[in-house]
Amino acid sequence: MKVKLLTDLTSYNPKFTRDAVGESNMHEYQREGQPWRTYVNVRIEGDMLPVGVDGVECLDNDYIRMKALQKKIEEKELLRQLKEAEKVIHAVGPAGGNKGIYLKTPWDSSLEKLASDNQECCSILSFCEKKKIKVTEVLHSELYKL
Repeated sequence: MKVKLLTDLTSYNPKFTRDAVGESNMHEYQREGQPWRTYVNVRIEGDMLPVGVDGVECLDNDYIRMKALQKKIEEKELLRQLKEAEKVIHAVGPAGGNKGIYLKTPWDSSLEKLASDNQECCSILSFCEKKKIKVTEVLHSELYKL
C-alpha cells in the first residue's frame, strides 16, 4: 500500500523526508522494550525503516475504508460493554492521572479492566461523555474496596 510520511526521519535515512511516499503492508507491531509504541515498516526506494503508526498516512482507499469499518465495530462493542456494566469506574492516581478504566458487571464479582494506558483511557472517557454514560471516579488505591 502507498503511504506518506508525516514525520521527518532523515537522521536515520536521507530518503525518509516528511511527505515522502513509500510502501507498507501496514502490519502493526511493537518493538521489544517499547510496548507503548506501535510501528509499521515503510519501504522507500529499496530502504526500509520502522515508523511509528502516528508518523504514517495510508493512501490506500480500501485500507482506509476497512479501518473505518473496524473502528465502527470496535465502538459498537465498547458501547455494548459500557451499557451492560453496573458501574464504569475511572481509577486515578493521587495527582489525578489515569490509572485505568474498569467495569463492574452483574455476572462477575471482580472488576474487568477495560483500559490502562493514558491515551486509551482518555479515548474511552471522551466516548462515555459523548454517549452520556456515567463514569465514577475513584482513587486507584480505593479501587478494590468497591
